[in-house]
Amino acid sequence: MFTETARGALTTETRGQNSFYNTRNQGFAEQKVALLPKEFWEVPKTFEKQYRVIKFQAGLIPVLKHGTGDQKPHGSWANGYTAEETARMDELSNSGPALEDLDEILNSMQSPNPGLGDFRMIVENDQDMYESATEGIDERVAAALARNQEISPNHEFTAQEKSELYENVQRDMIDAYIDENSDDLHADYEASMGLGDTQKLLYEAQAFFEDIYNTEHAVENSAGEYVTSLSSEVTSVDALRNDVGGEYRDTIVLNGKITDDDDNFAGEFQRVFYKKDGVWMVEHSLLKIQDGYKGLGFGKQFIQRQEDWYAQRGFGAITVSTAWDGARVWARSGFDWDTRRIARDMIELNDNAANDPDFRIGTPVRKEFDALMSRVFSDYSSNESGWSGTKMRKMTEENFPLPSDFAMIGYSAKESSTYISPVTQEEKVEYTWAGQRFLQDRNLHYTKVLTAEGRNLFEGPIDRDGDGLVYDGTSREKPVSTVKS
Repeated sequence: MFTETARGALTTETRGQNSFYNTRNQGFAEQKVALLPKEFWEVPKTFEKQYRVIKFQAGLIPVLKHGTGDQKPHGSWANGYTAEETARMDELSNSGPALEDLDEILNSMQSPNPGLGDFRMIVENDQDMYESATEGIDERVAAALARNQEISPNHEFTAQEKSELYENVQRDMIDAYIDENSDDLHADYEASMGLGDTQKLLYEAQAFFEDIYNTEHAVENSAGEYVTSLSSEVTSVDALRNDVGGEYRDTIVLNGKITDDDDNFAGEFQRVFYKKDGVWMVEHSLLKIQDGYKGLGFGKQFIQRQEDWYAQRGFGAITVSTAWDGARVWARSGFDWDTRRIARDMIELNDNAANDPDFRIGTPVRKEFDALMSRVFSDYSSNESGWSGTKMRKMTEENFPLPSDFAMIGYSAKESSTYISPVTQEEKVEYTWAGQRFLQDRNLHYTKVLTAEGRNLFEGPIDRDGDGLVYDGTSREKPVSTVKS
């Protein structure tokens, strides 16, 4: 609700930053505070029950919900981050490298390749270098002139010819100096271009990465007694040209190891940081925990801290290429298909199902699998001779299966067995089922989007990037029109 003065002042030019949402009339009105005095837009306390002030970041598109009921069942966009999530992210606000630090490393890798002319300019404009490079030039010029005079004894060299001879000798001496001092001159060139020393920047960044990736997890037995601790440690940070998602990019590669109290090797990890369309991304290219150390709670804590930091820093997404038991683990951790590789992954799943004894035609497991594939391909069919399907549905369709759906195939018929944990020396129960066995050692490609799109608004989703899609608390964007209230 606005005063008449405010209504009159609201023009196209003043619309923008702050939005007032009228819960009674289901409408938005907007003002730009910078252009209007406070009395135009301040909401009186008497209106608090009728009006809610919702602040949008520049460029966000508000989308009305289909009602005013409780939004809690409808995804994270309706509730924002939980208090626990917010507290974890706040704790990491000053930890790890800033994105500007990572930018600086990439910029240092993208140095333009200097030519001989660039190095000549450096030498000619540095008095000490020039004097060193041209030491004894007068004697060399005199000797060169004497040789030329011997060749042409009747020729009288002009001042212009002598000047050109001097320049030629000078250039040759400078080029020889450049050849002998190329490493130092490369460093001087990068400094003159405002470029950093990549190795120095990586060394500085490693200490900040250790804030995030050096963790410790205490392992206790069932009686709550301390047994050992598992610790992760960053062992190197490198700058490399890498194939990420089928494209070669400049990347920052972090490697690390996991050990127990006795420094026994318990696992290893690798993270690859890169930029795509101006947004920082991270690939979880490796997390392998040795068999004896699985199921002790380390992995969940280790990954959660990283995801909290990524979200706090503003990373766009996490991507993974699975191996060992990763296809199942990442699927059950909320990861979705990587759209760049999904067609390839679906073909691989189908081809491998044809040779898997658990997935024989007619078995309950095969029926589960075929039902999922029918949600992937609109023309899917399978029999003892093989399968067919060419018309892949859009991932935005409501029924398109998640990786976790494939991971849970046959879970209702899971089988259990017991073993003695080599760490706690206690009996443990482990389960196996068709989907788990099927995804073992499967090379699939997943992603988890870390965008805050839709997570700050209480009355409806936000389409941050204007693509008509929003997140509704799942791992996948959906059309705004399909998000139910």
